Amino acid sequence: MHSRLLVAACLALVLALPTFAIASDSPSYTTKPTSTARPKTTARKTALPAGYASSRSYAHEFTLGLPGGWKALPKTHPIVASLAKGQFSSGFKVEFVAYDPKGVRNGYATDCIVLKGTGRGNAPLSSWVAAQVAGLRNWLKGVPFTKRLVHLRGGWALRVSYRTKAKGAKEVWALTYLFDEVNSSYALSCSTATSLRRYYQPLFDATATTFVVSG
Repeated sequence: MHSRLLVAACLALVLALPTFAIASDSPSYTTKPTSTARPKTTARKTALPAGYASSRSYAHEFTLGLPGGWKALPKTHPIVASLAKGQFSSGFKVEFVAYDPKGVRNGYATDCIVLKGTGRGNAPLSSWVAAQVAGLRNWLKGVPFTKRLVHLRGGWALRVSYRTKAKGAKEVWALTYLFDEVNSSYALSCSTATSLRRYYQPLFDATATTFVVSG
């Protein structure tokens, strides 16, 4: 599966996640606000928004900040295992799954997922962006979406947002940041019930500013 469809793979994940029930007693790691104590010296330190806590990907390839109270699912969690196999076993890796226990509406859990795909290699950044946009437009089949290229701590990223319907006709709003790392690419895709968009949009954007690849 070609990297140009990474954004489309995120859309498929948005539609697939609501089919899973996240039980309150599921094994997870609850994020807590970061301490005011001086952190240990690490490579490429990233300042976190107030109340956010830092988490690492399953392969320890990047760090990501989440609002306090969010739960990051371990790699061994059944939901993560289900998302990692099947259509996502070829060309993509699920590197992070987290959700907000307070953000469940009509069976849909507010979540953030990170997929890793191959990079653009020697292709120009503009060509990579164009291919991602074309892939999303093809999958959305006429549904409007917004897009813009931004530069964050994690590098250049294509920011796209759109509304769609998940299983059960649930209205969902998704915000995806596609980070270009040349030799690889990462898609941070966060979604919530459309009715909660106004509350979660600034949180999703703030989370994207904390994404940093290790090294």
